[in-house]
Amino acid sequence: MTNPDNVRYDERVFVARGWRDRYLQNHVVLDLTEERVLKNSFRTEKTFEDIFNHFYQGFGDYIDDCVRTLNEDLQTK
Repeated sequence: MTNPDNVRYDERVFVARGWRDRYLQNHVVLDLTEERVLKNSFRTEKTFEDIFNHFYQGFGDYIDDCVRTLNEDLQTK
């Protein structure tokens, strides 16, 4: 556990519009609008681009679908 390269994590990705304080319970929180890291409990030296690319590689279709749906919902309001 002392070497982060030897640790594997189960990842869950949630995309939401708006802010809730409960999001800070997660280990990684990204602000996609402002493109900034709000919280990173793992590797603090990683940039927004590094972290986003990591999650996009594994969950790109889900992220695209969520953003598309949220934007459509916003436009119809």
